[in-house]
Amino acid sequence: MMTKNPLITAVAAGGLIALLAGAAPATSATDPAGGSPTASTTGAPATRPITGTVEPTDPALPPAALTAAVTYPVDDEGQPRLSGTGQEGATVRILDRDRQVVSDLAVVGGAWSADVPATLGTGSHELTVEQLIAGRLADSVQQTVVLGVADAAGDAAPAPAPASAPAPAPAPADGSGEERTPAPQAGVTVTNPSDTSAGYTPGKPFTFRGTATPGTTLTVQNVWGTVIATRAVDRDGTWAWTRTNMGTSIWQLEFIQDKNGPQQATATVYDFRPQVEQPRVSITAPADVSAGYAPDAPYTFRGTGAAAHTINVQNAWGTPLGRAIVDPDGTWQWTRVHMGSGEWHLEFVQDKGLASESSAKVSGFKPHSSPSPAVTATAPADPSIGYEVGKPFTFAGTATPGKRITVRNGYGTVIAGTPVGPDGTWTWTRQYMGTSIWNLQFVQDAGTPAEQFATVYGFGPRS
Repeated sequence: MMTKNPLITAVAAGGLIALLAGAAPATSATDPAGGSPTASTTGAPATRPITGTVEPTDPALPPAALTAAVTYPVDDEGQPRLSGTGQEGATVRILDRDRQVVSDLAVVGGAWSADVPATLGTGSHELTVEQLIAGRLADSVQQTVVLGVADAAGDAAPAPAPASAPAPAPAPADGSGEERTPAPQAGVTVTNPSDTSAGYTPGKPFTFRGTATPGTTLTVQNVWGTVIATRAVDRDGTWAWTRTNMGTSIWQLEFIQDKNGPQQATATVYDFRPQVEQPRVSITAPADVSAGYAPDAPYTFRGTGAAAHTINVQNAWGTPLGRAIVDPDGTWQWTRVHMGSGEWHLEFVQDKGLASESSAKVSGFKPHSSPSPAVTATAPADPSIGYEVGKPFTFAGTATPGKRITVRNGYGTVIAGTPVGPDGTWTWTRQYMGTSIWNLQFVQDAGTPAEQFATVYGFGPRS
């Protein structure tokens, strides 16, 4: 109730009643038609409207809450900008401690904004944003602004999270009415490594990555609390830290956001071990490239590698020629059915295209020269004569005494084997020739650099 106004007028029962502050009411003469008074029986002056400042809002309703947020230029050129919302017609004032940093701002259309002046100076500033209605303080919020600060890596300092008017704290569940401090919110994760069991490459750099609350500091420490590094969380809520040499340790790391602060949260990387290196590919045959190969014959390349891994064979220009799977005992082999008489330059690549890729090469592999064939086929003397359908046929020839002849078809498939006698001859009987056209190789020292063979090609049934 207002008690000290000099004069208040009220309309009652069709007439005007003048009330003097603190005095009993007095009657006044009125126009018979109910118009304006002509005189007061108390001698008081004629009444007039009360004037004053018009409030920007209905006093029966609370004013709109003040909010404030800071935005930074994308290219780090120019000044940060403060903006927010408030009560229409109110005045917004921005202070650095008790010093006003920009001229008063008007809330227009429910919004306000202003550039943060560079005169504040480099560093972090805790600004106070006030909302004034009819010259009286109605609301205020705090907003941190960072100017011209870079972290250790040279990146621009992260922007703090937007501020807004604080919400009232919820009543405690036990009904005690005591104010409770909210628990810190978890806000840090590790995204790389995503799977610690994959390990790291020993002796190489590794970049740990993750997310956290923008504007906070991330502390990297081991499980014994020794601080290894600190990093500022970027504006987009991400962080990264590179260990330039991982060595061969089993790493036990903790990544702590806002250590010992109200937003402290921890993510861990435990038992991060060096990767177990897979056996690399090697070549065992040819053991000596200079020994050469038998021209126009098959040749089997051999080597070692990681069990169950794939060996891709390609020439020096990267053209694929074949592949082999490493056996459980760690060995592999690949046969070139017809070597021709060229000079071979080959590469055998294990895990092609993967981080574990390794390769071995055979270069300058040429046909060897032999003064006379070490192995011959003397029967059939003339394959064009053919054989009798459905009958046996005995193949015969010469080779080095004590050696063994391997019989295989033109695709390199082994069919049989037979020893070379002391007299340097060999024989092999096919019990049933069928009706096929036979293409056969009779190989001495198969699969070795000294491999030589004789052929019987186009041996068909006799017409």
